[in-house]
Amino acid sequence: MKLRWLLRLFAGCGTVLLWTASSGAQIPAFTVSGRVVEGVHSTWIGGATVRLSGRSVFITDSDGSFRFTDVAPGPYALTVEAMGYRPRDLTFLVQSDTAIRVEMEVDPIRLDSLLVEAGNITLKGRVTDGLTGRRIPEARVQAGRTHQDYTTSGGSFRIKKLPRGHSIPIVVSAYKYLPARISIITEKDTTLSIELEQDSLGIQLFAVAQRALELRTAPVPLSLLAFNRDYLERAPGRSVYDVIKWRIGRDFSTQCLFIDELKQFDTGILYSYTAGEIERIEVFERGRMIRVYTQAYMARNLGRSKPFPAILFLPGGIGPDTCH
Repeated sequence: MKLRWLLRLFAGCGTVLLWTASSGAQIPAFTVSGRVVEGVHSTWIGGATVRLSGRSVFITDSDGSFRFTDVAPGPYALTVEAMGYRPRDLTFLVQSDTAIRVEMEVDPIRLDSLLVEAGNITLKGRVTDGLTGRRIPEARVQAGRTHQDYTTSGGSFRIKKLPRGHSIPIVVSAYKYLPARISIITEKDTTLSIELEQDSLGIQLFAVAQRALELRTAPVPLSLLAFNRDYLERAPGRSVYDVIKWRIGRDFSTQCLFIDELKQFDTGILYSYTAGEIERIEVFERGRMIRVYTQAYMARNLGRSKPFPAILFLPGGIGPDTCH
């Protein structure tokens, strides 16, 4: 009788355990983040290669930060490499969100290494939109810690004097695009073709900022000719002066010029900007007042809480001393 009762008890437990296993209990996921710094001066190390066992490689941002999400609990190994520093290997147990400070030690280059690895290479290439294939001007190409270039109106770049025989992280960034990170071994001159993925959130924020500028010009009692990004993309290599001249059909001499809300006193500065750098151009009274907004300025002001300053002018028309 007692044996029969125990069998029934175990059978009941088995039923409960089976139901629990099939209930789909989720394994918790945590975040492993941190910053890579130089141990002596505590300076940030951007472009460092961070490897977490079982995860994709992460290249640290300019402030040395890295971040891995959806990390299951358990033991992990972390390896950090950066040019000019000794590699670091760390092991730790993840049981909750984990923050790590990785201090790197400078690795002096020996003289015999310089003799073996003597020489430099050139890195060149082109940056394009991964969806449309359009060449992206003014994209920033960062190679390691000290080398960088910005793409031309045709999307091309060239970085010279990269040390031969090193693993160098490449970070490519542009407004309205997600950054791309890769690593190369600098054994010989190299040509890259880099495609960037559009950042949907960034595009929306730019549209909001552009709309704010449009609303600001609505009450201004002056004729307005505006060029937004979709128009400027048709001539990324032209100077801003040539874009305005081509649209209004003649040479012009403006009496009131602003670039990124800063008053300018020489129209010739418009030759130094290309359409690929600009987000919006506003031409009032067929060139008597011109306001130019670069993509860099708009990016700095995304999500701003304050409205753009009002456009003011004193009675009597537009002149050097009457526009603000």
